[in-house]
This record gives sequence, C-alpha cells and structure tokens, in this order.
Amino acid sequence: MKNYILKGFVPAILLILLLSCSGPLRIDQNRAIDLFLAWLIDEGIPQDPDTPIAGLLLAAVPEGSVVSSFVGYEEIESRGSGSLQEPGWLFYLDQSPGALYQHPGKIAVIGVSGSVLYTENTVGWPLLNDQMPNPLRSLTSDAYFQAIVWNPFQMIKPVAGSKTLNPAEISVISKGAIVINGVMESEPAYTEASNNHARVLQDMQSLFTASKVRSLASPIKTEQSPVDRIKLAINQLIVQEQVNRVTIYICAHGGIGSVTIGGYSMTALAFKDSILRFFPDIHFSLILESCYSGNYLTRLSGEFAQDNLAFMIAASMWNQSSYTDNDSEKTASGQTVNDHNPEDAFVEWTGDFLLELAAWSSGEKWIQVQQYAREHAIDTEIALFYHCFWSVKGAAAIPPPVGFDPADATKTIRERRGLEIQTPRIYARWVSETPVP
Repeated sequence: MKNYILKGFVPAILLILLLSCSGPLRIDQNRAIDLFLAWLIDEGIPQDPDTPIAGLLLAAVPEGSVVSSFVGYEEIESRGSGSLQEPGWLFYLDQSPGALYQHPGKIAVIGVSGSVLYTENTVGWPLLNDQMPNPLRSLTSDAYFQAIVWNPFQMIKPVAGSKTLNPAEISVISKGAIVINGVMESEPAYTEASNNHARVLQDMQSLFTASKVRSLASPIKTEQSPVDRIKLAINQLIVQEQVNRVTIYICAHGGIGSVTIGGYSMTALAFKDSILRFFPDIHFSLILESCYSGNYLTRLSGEFAQDNLAFMIAASMWNQSSYTDNDSEKTASGQTVNDHNPEDAFVEWTGDFLLELAAWSSGEKWIQVQQYAREHAIDTEIALFYHCFWSVKGAAAIPPPVGFDPADATKTIRERRGLEIQTPRIYARWVSETPVP
C-alpha cells in the first residue's frame, strides 16, 4: 500500500512542479460555469426550485473591468466590484426570468484563477463597465436563451406572434390615446417593449384614428420628466383635436408604487396630482403593463379614487412581476403548462389583450360591447377594454359569475394553475369602488 501511495505521489509532485514553472493555473469557461453552479449551492439556491429561475453567463470580463448593478428603483447605490484584478466571466442568477424588472437576482464574477472575484444580491440588473450586457436587451431573444447555463425549468424561447388583425375604428368624437414605452435601450427587455409599443400604437390608431393618438417612446434618457411629457401630449390632444377622453397605455419597468419612463420615476401620487387633478375635466382610462402595477392601481382606486379615472387595468398584483412573452412553463411539480394562445408576442399580458381587442371590436362581439356600454352609461372604448380584460382571463360570460377562477382558462400563462405568479387586476368604478383580481 505504501509503495502504491508513493508511486502515485511522485507524479503529483512532478505535476505541481510543472505547473509552478508554467505560471498560475487558469481555468476555462466550462470550469467557470461549474464553479458558478457550485457557488449557487453554497448560496442556498435549491437544485429543484419551486418557481422559474435561470442562471446565465452574460459576458467575458476583461481585467480592469467594473461590475455593478442598476438598482435605481430602490435608490440604493450598487457597491460595485472596483477594478477587477484579473479577467473572468460575469454570471447572473435571474430569479424571475422574463420579468419587467425589479426582482431578486444574484451576480457573480468568476476569475480565471477560479476565485469568486465579486458577488452581489440585486433587485436590478447587472452592469459591466456601466453597460447592460447584450443578452439582457431582449429577454425572449436567441442571445438570452443561449446565455443560459442553468435551466431547471427547461424554459424555451417563445415563438414571435404573427397577429395581423387590428381593432375596428370606434366612435372617435372627443376621444384619444397616449401610448408610452418607458423602457430605454440601455435597459433589459428594450426589444420586446419597443416591438410591443409599435403594436399597441398601431391598434390605438385603428381605434381612435392616427391624429388622436400620441406616441411617447424612450430610447434614451430625456430631459423632461414623464409627467411633463404626458401633460404636453394631453395638451396637444385637447388643443389640436378637442379631445376630452384620453386612454393612457404605459409599458415600463416598475417598482412599488412607481414606473420608470425614460430614466425617470413616476409615482402613482405624481400621476394623481400632476395629471388627474391637473386635468379635472378630462376623463382618463389607464392601462399599465409593469412589475408591481397592482400597487399603482390600489393607489388610484377605492378610497384614493379620482372622479376622472373610472377605469384601470394593471398587468400584475402589487407584489408580482409583469413578464415578456412565453409559450411554455413548467410548474414546481414538473408539469408542462402550454400557452392557450402562443400567437401572442413580445409582452405576455398585452399580447393577449391585443388579440382580444381585435376580436371584440367587430361583428357580434362589438354589438355586445356597445349594448353593455349603453346599459351602464359608459364610453364604448371602456366597455371594450373591460370585455377584453375578462376575455383574456378566460371568462365565458362577461362579467364573470362571483367566484370565477381563471386558473385553467386564462390566456396569461403565468396566471395558470401551478404557476400563479402573475394576476392581472382591474378597476371599473361602475362595477365596484374596489379593484378586483
């Protein structure tokens, strides 16, 4: 036995000597991935998580780089890595893949020496030398899915929809819309948000005519605050088009009680004080696609309601994310849940909503919408949006009966039974002062 050990020991000594002569050990990318996965275990991340989660290799990191995260929603400064003393690889644990941001994640940099050079828990997204890594630009792109190195829920890239239907023009007298994309090019999901913006804009122009719709996009940070930009667009509709009813659609990254548009935060209180109260004679409808949008809805309804906001949709609950499109998910038990309408695209709930908008604005369904509007003395576009909301939920009757459970029928995949991590909400004042899920 001693002889065997010694025989095995001599080559080991030679190997160590050879390594010391050839310089320090440098690991390759595959070994770095192994070390990242081992680090996740040390961090207490379960190998069989209960909710969707993904580990990504975002970029190779040159020596001297600085890794940090964007956490502006919380107004907490990322401590940052400082100048890294060796090259390596930037990894990211996305703990809510596809979410329209502010959600937990973990950042790790593994150096070529095999050391963990930097780690950070974040609710924002990773930055490499103050730039967002390219795979995060589109959360449904090939680049994002190719960056995944740990995929316990076997997520697959969704197929982009081919919707060509558009809603029919409705009564346009005194009615208009403002379509807002708050996501900048430097932020995650910009590709999905900008494509989604184009579709919503097209559909709103079909509903209200092009001259009565204003587009606010945010490819870069603007000098104006969101409130000022929206007020300017409303004034244009009032002066140029004699509009007194305005639908506002916003797709943006969100936090608790706020959305970020063009690099600036707009709170629910600012929306109420500077828009609703500033234009008391204008009747508003608000559709908000962002993380935690249900909190915005709560702060604009019930005891906080304003007389000139009679209708609002939030794509998620106050404590939930809103998501980019996905066609298939796995539950914690391993069951596959397939989207009821895989032809939706870009942003999950809005993609569903636009398909229903086309269906309910013509034929027998449009007659039903008009009749509902007359019976409840509300505007036809509000009645249309109301029907679309419940149709996305999978309701067979509108409004649905008390106790209606959308978990099996809903077209919003992450609302489905076994997933249940996104619950769109609605506030319709003629039905109830209290918003409902």
